[in-house]
Amino acid sequence: MRQTTRLGAYGVLRDDNGRVLLQHMTAVSQLPDSWWLPGGGVEHGEHPADAVVREFAEETGLDVEVAALREIVSDLTAYTPEWSHHHLAVIYDLKLAGGTLARDVVESDAVNVWTHPSDIEGSPVSPVIADVLGVTGPSLPTPRWERQVPASQPSQRRRRIGSYAWITDADGRVLLTLIAEGSWGAGLWHLPGGGIDFGETPERCVLREIHEETDQDAVLGELRCIGSKHDRESTADDGEPEDFPGVSIVYTATIATPKPLRILDIGGSTSDVRWFHPGEIADLPLTLTAQRALASD
Repeated sequence: MRQTTRLGAYGVLRDDNGRVLLQHMTAVSQLPDSWWLPGGGVEHGEHPADAVVREFAEETGLDVEVAALREIVSDLTAYTPEWSHHHLAVIYDLKLAGGTLARDVVESDAVNVWTHPSDIEGSPVSPVIADVLGVTGPSLPTPRWERQVPASQPSQRRRRIGSYAWITDADGRVLLTLIAEGSWGAGLWHLPGGGIDFGETPERCVLREIHEETDQDAVLGELRCIGSKHDRESTADDGEPEDFPGVSIVYTATIATPKPLRILDIGGSTSDVRWFHPGEIADLPLTLTAQRALASD
């Protein structure tokens, strides 16, 4: 079975009357009469926050700024018996910074509309709108262009999407893991977490990784930050040069009653795991993801 993953960035922009800017698909579109949030795919090496600003300008004519990171929506769809697609959508709350609203989206397959979410209740809506705005409606059919299994993508277009946690206990200590020799970032202290498996939600991924790397039972809190790293001189598994981007989703998490620390994934990328008091962390050699999480305090 062909498995594809897409990372997208979408925005919730409200006007002074509480209406949300949505896109209503026209009769010439693949999914007529359905509703979508403005946004689209994150390009190679692009940060999701930059992607949503770019997509809004292209699709609506409006200049926006990111006000807050809202949530991550994970949707797994079997388009055909031979093809499953995993869509990870980063959702931001936005604020208007300028521009003039364009009525038609590029290629005129949708119209930009200010509307109250309650006014589209019962209409066909994208999974993102259903999750973010709480609107219910009939399931969307498979678009014609998505009924053919896509060809494999070149390896240099791969992207790693990982899910991590800034974990604290009742005493305010922070749990970090040490990256093992032979792994990327060897010798750096990192946040517990790892790559999201196909079809896995970011929340499920990070809880699984926490268990494997630390043997702790964590309770996830809110999204803390999202980071993006673009390594233009990486090396692929086959030893060939690779232009490789990565996106790190970071949650807050707590462990009410810590257990003895233990690495269950023997032979993996983690060689040590320890609790640190906040004042000790700044002096440690940290991964970029850990640095960004620390700066988000």
